[in-house]
Amino acid sequence: MRLLLTFSLLLAGQVLFAQSLTCKVTAPSGLNVRSEPSTKGKVIGRLLTNDVIEIEAKTYGELTVDGMPGFWRKTEIKGKVGYVWDGYLEIIGRVVSEEQAVEVTDTIKRETSIELNLLLETYNHCGNLSHVNPSGFWYAFVPNEKNNNITVKPVEITVCLSKNRLSKLMEFDIQTNSDLRSLFLIGANQELSVAENFKSIEDELRTAGRQVMPGQRRLLGRGVHMSALGNVKSLDGDCPKIDNYRLHLFTDNKRQDVLNMLTSIGECGVPDLYWYGDITGNGFPDIIMVSVEENTNTFYLLKHSFDRPEAPYQVVSTFTMEDCE
Repeated sequence: MRLLLTFSLLLAGQVLFAQSLTCKVTAPSGLNVRSEPSTKGKVIGRLLTNDVIEIEAKTYGELTVDGMPGFWRKTEIKGKVGYVWDGYLEIIGRVVSEEQAVEVTDTIKRETSIELNLLLETYNHCGNLSHVNPSGFWYAFVPNEKNNNITVKPVEITVCLSKNRLSKLMEFDIQTNSDLRSLFLIGANQELSVAENFKSIEDELRTAGRQVMPGQRRLLGRGVHMSALGNVKSLDGDCPKIDNYRLHLFTDNKRQDVLNMLTSIGECGVPDLYWYGDITGNGFPDIIMVSVEENTNTFYLLKHSFDRPEAPYQVVSTFTMEDCE
C-alpha cells in the first residue's frame, strides 16, 4: 500500500516505534540521552549537532529550558532505549506503519470536512454575527481553577438583542446555557471528537508573555513551534519597539508567515498568542491569535489540516470584539 507523501519514509532503516519522527539535532552543544524522561535520569548517550535520529511521536512529560517549553521523547542510541528533550530537535520527516497510514487517511477525510466557528461570550457585541449558526454543535472551553485545566462542555448558545444598549448601533448578547463562563466557544458543522480536558496554558503565557518576541521559540505541540525574528529597540511603554518583526509557524519543517494570515496585527505590530490545542482531534494543535487595538480585539482561529501539506495552517474563523460606546 502506498503511504501518503506527507508521511513517506524519508530515511532507510528499521522503524523503532509504531509512529516515529525523524529529527535533526540543532543544539550547538549537543543533547544528552537519558535513562528516564527527567533531568535526574542517567546520561546513557550523547547526540551532536546535526545528528539525525528517530524519536517516538508519543511524549513522556514536559520540560522548560531557558524559558522554552519542550517534551521528552523516547529514542534509541547504540542499542539502548533512552529519552531526549525535543526543544532542540528539528523534525525533518515522519515514519508510520502501513496500518497507521490507513488510519491517517481516514483522519484526513474526516477532519478536512470539519468547519469551525470561533465565538466569545460577550454582552453588547457590535460586530457582524450573520455567519453564526446557533443550531450547530457548540463547545465551551471553560477554565477550571481547581485542577488548572480547561474543561470542554457541549453547550447551546443564544444570540439575542441586548436589552441595555450602549450606543445607537445594533448590539447583541452571546450567551450559553451553562452557568460557567467560558474562555471561548467553538462551533462546528458536525460533532467533534474533542478532548474533555486540556492543560491550561495561562501560567506559561504569563511567564513567557503572550507576544512571541524576536529570538523566542514556542513549542505548541508535536512538530509545531512558533518563532519570531526582528530587532528589538526598546521594551519601554505599552508597545515594544521592533524593526522588521516577523512571526513564523513551523510544522514538520514547513514554514508559514503568520502575519500574512492576519488582517490586523494590532496597534503594537505584534499579535498575541491567546490559546492552542487540538480541537479537531487530528493530533496537531489549532491556534487562536488575537490582535489588540485601542477599541477592537480581533481573534483568529488557525486550523491545521492535512490536505494542505505545504501550508497546513489557515485562518478559518475570526471574531471581532468592539467597544460599543
